[in-house]
Amino acid sequence: MREDRIARGYKFIKENYKYLDEAEKKYKVLKKDIVSIMMWESGLGEFTGNYRIFNVFLNQILYLDEAEKYSVQSFIKKNGHSPYKSKSEDIKAKKRLERIKANAVSSLVALLRESRKKNLDPLLQFGSWGGAIGYVQFMPFNLKYVIDGDNNGTTDLYTFPDAIFSCANFLQTVGKYKSDDESRKKAIYRYNPSENYVKGVVTYADTIWYRYLDDGSK
Repeated sequence: MREDRIARGYKFIKENYKYLDEAEKKYKVLKKDIVSIMMWESGLGEFTGNYRIFNVFLNQILYLDEAEKYSVQSFIKKNGHSPYKSKSEDIKAKKRLERIKANAVSSLVALLRESRKKNLDPLLQFGSWGGAIGYVQFMPFNLKYVIDGDNNGTTDLYTFPDAIFSCANFLQTVGKYKSDDESRKKAIYRYNPSENYVKGVVTYADTIWYRYLDDGSK
């Protein structure tokens, strides 16, 4: 909620009003919520990551166990005891690693499947250290919601038209978005299941929209 971030969101509405308005009319998702989510996810494109997504998940599948073993051994060498204080903690840690690897397999399969459908090179998809892609930070299993917002025949989540339409499509298709406050919050929660995230998105969205209206912009 810094002033520079609020000003950036207000400016973004003015600069991208055409696509925001088209997306709102098509998906019934308020412009301010689309902008706010992209601010929270990537700073409106400022920070998206430059990791090769294919490698992110492949490394998790192949090397996560070795990385965990190395970390535990290093901790023991430094502290004289295991970081896990009980057998139950050790079991929980192993289960967590198995979940991460299982999710990595699912994400890698989704990346390959959706890349083939959309005629993309899966080795040229870059994003965050966790495997999220583009201005909307979609995980690979959400690439099915990507929309060609500017109708140029390609989809690219590193362009604002496609990011805007894809965000709106996800909120409507998955979140069953409606513009009343309760429905907005439920849809945003489906985007990121965190109450603090929802509160932050709504607060920022309302703030930049008030700024936009106060300016008299249309």
